[in-house]
Amino acid sequence: MRVWWVGVIILLLAPGFGYSAFVRGQNAGIQLASPRYFAPPASTADHSKYEELKKDFKTPEEVTRACLKCHNKAGEQFKKTLHYTWTWKGKDGRLLGKAHVINNY
Repeated sequence: MRVWWVGVIILLLAPGFGYSAFVRGQNAGIQLASPRYFAPPASTADHSKYEELKKDFKTPEEVTRACLKCHNKAGEQFKKTLHYTWTWKGKDGRLLGKAHVINNY
């Protein structure tokens, strides 16, 4: 008697799985923007040896100020990274991504 139950549940869930696979295929740009596709660059410095970085920081802003003493071009460089430049075409043909959407956190 309970066997028909399982069939009904499977029939109700199947369209959701199919739609999920379809959506994943449509969002290839999002998958390509995933960090797993890009190896992080190796650091050219051992940051543990810098005296400036050995202090106990109280706020995130203090950390940023310390970093910017050496990395004074970081703002310009960051805006050229994948974080700011990823883009893809939406279903309606509009370009989406960090460069095309206001307040896209």
